[in-house]
Amino acid sequence: MRKILLFFSFAFLMQQASWAQEALSLAEAITRTLSNNYGIQIAQREADIATLNNNWGDVGRFPTIELLLGQNNSLTQIINPASFLQGQTLNNDVEPSLMLNWQLFGAGRINIMKKRLEQLQAESQGNAVIVVQNAIETLILGYYRTLFEQEQIRVSEKVLALSADRYNYAKLAHEVGAMSYADVLFEKSSWLNDSLTYIQQKLSFRNTMRDLNEIMGEQNINQSYTLTEKLKAEPQNYDYEALKEKMFAENIDLRTKFISQEVLKNAQDMAKAAVYPTVDFNLSYTNNINRQDLSGAQFASGNPIENPVNLARRSNYFAGFTVRFMLFNGKQLQRQIQRTALQTDIGTQDIDRLKLELARDLANTHDTYEIRIMLYQIAKQSREIAEENIQISEQQFKQGTINSFDFRIVQNNYQNTALAELEAIYNLIESQTALMRLTGEILEP
Repeated sequence: MRKILLFFSFAFLMQQASWAQEALSLAEAITRTLSNNYGIQIAQREADIATLNNNWGDVGRFPTIELLLGQNNSLTQIINPASFLQGQTLNNDVEPSLMLNWQLFGAGRINIMKKRLEQLQAESQGNAVIVVQNAIETLILGYYRTLFEQEQIRVSEKVLALSADRYNYAKLAHEVGAMSYADVLFEKSSWLNDSLTYIQQKLSFRNTMRDLNEIMGEQNINQSYTLTEKLKAEPQNYDYEALKEKMFAENIDLRTKFISQEVLKNAQDMAKAAVYPTVDFNLSYTNNINRQDLSGAQFASGNPIENPVNLARRSNYFAGFTVRFMLFNGKQLQRQIQRTALQTDIGTQDIDRLKLELARDLANTHDTYEIRIMLYQIAKQSREIAEENIQISEQQFKQGTINSFDFRIVQNNYQNTALAELEAIYNLIESQTALMRLTGEILEP
């Protein structure tokens, strides 16, 4: 069993040595996430598409001009005694044409559609901001989770060192007859259990480091860092009403929902505009060039054709107006107006629902934060007491006033309280990050 533990410890040490270490601050991690996170990149591309779509050319502000070119060839074999022309005739037609269409009046449809594109662009950009916000929140929690796992390794190292010292002390004491062999076995068992905990904790740390790389878009998933921040609690006194006011003004989800509501209102305006007529101006020019080859034909009388090849041109000019006005279509327009009105009402109710949901989340998160401050203070004091107690118990163990079982209880209590303090610190950071997200502060520079 000892050989197995030594093997795994050696493997971890070699793996740690093979990973290039570099310093990484939280600010640098956020910068890498903003640059490389795939979710952010995809959301930005979608916002770029919406920006590209937002132009007057896509809503019909300008006329459309179309150039057409047609070319036809026909070969006719004439065998008809009643016809004055016999034989083969060849016709070649070339017909270029130019067409223009321009909507002169559309009851404001063009402006409404352009406004819709602007709103869709703003909505897409808002969605991209939400993706950025969520990625940064995930990154912050991932960064401190990695620190949390790293600190747990240090606790495990300290506990393992105590177990190793106690095991070595028990072996020496047994050699001089001061301890029984059962005490030596107990200390060895404790040392082996603590070794397993230490190895498992190092694996957990490496997994969280990989999670951090995935969030930052790091291609080398095994890249390891020296995290420069500290896992420490910095409790703050938040005014709940001030947080609530800031949340309703700056919350990204709510601001994006307002933009979505404007998109719904725009759809309602578009439906109302459909009941009015439209006026289009149409202009076209066509030039037909026909070449007729009669060299393979002759008159029925047998006389030859003096000019077998003829070239003819024909030009056509057209200008006019088209008025479209829907008189009746089974009341589809009226129903569409009603549908968009209902969708707008649903959007308003959805905003009210989100406001109520955010108010609940803020109240819960604020209360949780206040409670976690108290839990952290209790955990800190418990760890300090347990740390002092283990120092005293170590001396008592060596003096023989307490046995291995009693010291093991004290050691486990220290380990549990130390881990509880680390968890309390992380939970406090988690609640503070949630408050920053709800109030939009997480995106502030």
